[in-house]
Formats: sequence, C-alpha cells, structure tokens
Amino acid sequence: MIGYAPSILLAVCQAIQQQALQPALVIGMPIGFSHAPIAKRQLMRSGVPFITIEGALGGGLLAATALNALAESLIAKPDCHCYLTT
Repeated sequence: MIGYAPSILLAVCQAIQQQALQPALVIGMPIGFSHAPIAKRQLMRSGVPFITIEGALGGGLLAATALNALAESLIAKPDCHCYLTT
C-alpha cells in the first residue's frame, strides 16, 4: 500500500517489471500533480491486480480506507471471495 510518495510507487512498478516483486495486490494512491499520475499509469500497466485513483488525487487516508474496506469485506463474508487465493 502506497499512499504518499509517487517515487515509491514508481520503484515498486520497476521491481514488478524486473520480476523482483510479485505482489498479489498493490494499492497505489500517491498524491501529487507531477509524478503521481505517471506512477499510477505505470501501476495500471504493470499486469498485477491494483487499486488506484486516476489523476493527482490520493493520499494515505484514501489508501488506508481502501485497505480497510477490503479487509472488512473479507471478514464479513469470508466465503464470498472464492476467487482469492492464500
């Protein structure tokens, strides 16, 4: 989960491209007008499952909210996510 630094999301995307990382999901919501949109587009093209927001909006609060909502749905209905693997 990346909520603030676009440079970190870019580094994660590069590691995915180099097959140094193989995450099951990336929540990438850095905030910013210069590098954040580029980093999010790279994430969208990475081939891994992702949750993001297009454009310059984002931040740690939104990333944490997305993670909490995902966790809550898994706790509330553990049998409804048969497509997820552990």
